[in-house]
Amino acid sequence: MKRKKVCLAVAIMVIALFACTGLVSAATESVQAFIAKFNFNVNGQNITLPEQQQPVVIDGRTYLPVRAMGDVLEKRIGWDQQTKTVYVGDLLKDGQYKASQSEFDEYGWKALIEITVVDGKIATAKYDEINEQDVYKSTDEAYLQEFKETMKIDLLQSFTKLQESLIEAQTPDLVDAISGATDASVKFKALANEALTAGPVTAEQ
Repeated sequence: MKRKKVCLAVAIMVIALFACTGLVSAATESVQAFIAKFNFNVNGQNITLPEQQQPVVIDGRTYLPVRAMGDVLEKRIGWDQQTKTVYVGDLLKDGQYKASQSEFDEYGWKALIEITVVDGKIATAKYDEINEQDVYKSTDEAYLQEFKETMKIDLLQSFTKLQESLIEAQTPDLVDAISGATDASVKFKALANEALTAGPVTAEQ
């Protein structure tokens, strides 16, 4: 077995390994690690992982690259940094997933979401809220400024963080709530679940 010996400072190892393979680690000292080229057989089919996604052997223990194995096993892999949770789920059907609230809330807003799935994984997510005059919160500068002054938080950044969290976690259940934007967080997770449960919409819809 051909092995490439790599000496990694832990601070570098944590960032590089997780970015490339989905490995999670924590330590304060330098360690000796080996990137080992293993052979994989999945349901009778031989699989070769790219070199940058090969397992890592540390002190005799083998750490499998979660994201790479997810691709091999046709699963979608997500990660929640806050709870240190790895999510493993079935691939979704490619397409556009949409959901919206049926009624306007007491403040005259209605939330909506659109999720794009590519290669079975959540690739993009767009969340916004619209009022009865068809004005979106994301474009209502006066509202955004008032919200920022009152709540001390940038609502557009909150929307972006929710969207990025869904893409990283690959499941609404692991989306982290945004402090100061609890209402939007609750609506986002509920609509994301609703959209993914309903399945992709057709062109006619």
